[in-house]
Amino acid sequence: MSIISVRDISKSFGRTMALSGISLAVEQSEVVVIIGPSGSGKSTLLRCLNALEPIDDGEIIIDGIRLDKHRQSAHSVRRRVGMVFQQFELFVHLNVLQNLLLAQMVVDLVAKAEAMNRAISLLRKVGLDHKTESYPSELSGGEKQRAAIARALCMKPRIMLFDEPTSALDPEMIGEVLNVIGTLASEGMTMVIVTHEIGFAREVSQRLVFMDKGKIVEHGPTAEILDHARQPRTIEFLRKVLK
Repeated sequence: MSIISVRDISKSFGRTMALSGISLAVEQSEVVVIIGPSGSGKSTLLRCLNALEPIDDGEIIIDGIRLDKHRQSAHSVRRRVGMVFQQFELFVHLNVLQNLLLAQMVVDLVAKAEAMNRAISLLRKVGLDHKTESYPSELSGGEKQRAAIARALCMKPRIMLFDEPTSALDPEMIGEVLNVIGTLASEGMTMVIVTHEIGFAREVSQRLVFMDKGKIVEHGPTAEILDHARQPRTIEFLRKVLK
């Protein structure tokens, strides 16, 4: 059974159809990258996978849990799924270590000593163990994003979702974040990544999904799509972004 199963889902905002007939399966330890133009529904799809947006029709099953309109299913899914946003979403009034401790101790009721050990270990993993007492305002964009990744990992997720994790970064900071995500991929973390970094997509993902106007236009093995796309809309998009 796929760890993520999306079957014919639709989502609209008023008269705007954000997702239409989306079906997608992701296997455990697989890395799937979603690309497409702005407004194609990529971020909305991620938010539906994490129960941040309810779907109108269709079915989503995450790690055996069917997302429905009950709050409990959303809560159960979020305990299995970590999400990293474009704008970091760190708590500005807490330092880096406190950001990593909060959810562990409040949501998972982890003892402080255990939470501290996990937080320090993960900050070391992302190269931020020297920034434990720093506040978000004192960090670079790349450091903020790495802290956000460490915070998500503190909850021991089985799946990680990344919504354009480098889009708010200066060019010289992009590499440090992509290196962390690449390490997670090599360790077998199941990931769905929305990104415009095509070279990175080629390097870390097994499958590529191209979306446009709320639909999946084409999907398949990453190298096959990037080198031999079949759909005219995919070819047009890649021609522009690979210039």
